[in-house]
Amino acid sequence: MMTHMRIVAAIVNYNDATYTEKLLPQVLKQGFDKVYVLDDASTDHSAEIYREFPGIEVVRSKKHAGPIVNRNQMLSQDGGDVILFLDADMSLLTSRLAQIISQLFDQHKDMGILGGQVTDQNGRPVIFNYGRDIDPLMGAFKDKLSGNKAKAEHYSQSLQKVAWTLEGVLAVRTDLFYRLKGFDTKFYRYHEGPDLCKRARRQGYDTYLTTNIVTQHLRPFNHGSGAGRKQFLTASLMWYKKHGFRSYKV
Repeated sequence: MMTHMRIVAAIVNYNDATYTEKLLPQVLKQGFDKVYVLDDASTDHSAEIYREFPGIEVVRSKKHAGPIVNRNQMLSQDGGDVILFLDADMSLLTSRLAQIISQLFDQHKDMGILGGQVTDQNGRPVIFNYGRDIDPLMGAFKDKLSGNKAKAEHYSQSLQKVAWTLEGVLAVRTDLFYRLKGFDTKFYRYHEGPDLCKRARRQGYDTYLTTNIVTQHLRPFNHGSGAGRKQFLTASLMWYKKHGFRSYKV
């Protein structure tokens, strides 16, 4: 018998009023028990957008602290049974999202974290949304080597265990998120999702990926930029300092 789970959505926003305005109507149609907007002290017209949606709860940082600290504002909120974190620049291509999440977490008791399929602006699968090898540099190298085709084939499975999934669209059991004390704020922009997945595994929970949840990333990716590469390498060194060079595959 399926138990009712309270599924909460948490939209992560910093100066993305235009994207947030597009995402909020989509989220509010999905049947979530509560919808939060985590605002990282935005200085654009985000506050005006929030007033247009009385069904949301806004949690605003006193000062800009970055996306990881912003996500961790959920540690002091009512997160129900499962929290779905969504970056503001995502678009939902799936209906009945809360129901899908509730069913999957109820059916798979070992599921601690769940990710979904992400496509780019042109509808192509994003190859770095998840990984089977939780090793930042090696995983990036393998993705580069195998390219989109291999990941597209992996996306053909409706549900699979993976080593990690990214935080831009990530559902996590709320009690587990509290137990792990949220995302590690030592990371910035890279590897905080994989780090959460690795720590969840140590608590006895697995990470899954489902193609029943499909989102589109509306903003162009800039991982190949000079600043992006530097941030990636810095975060990778921090990863190895914390976790060592031992990896595992799924």
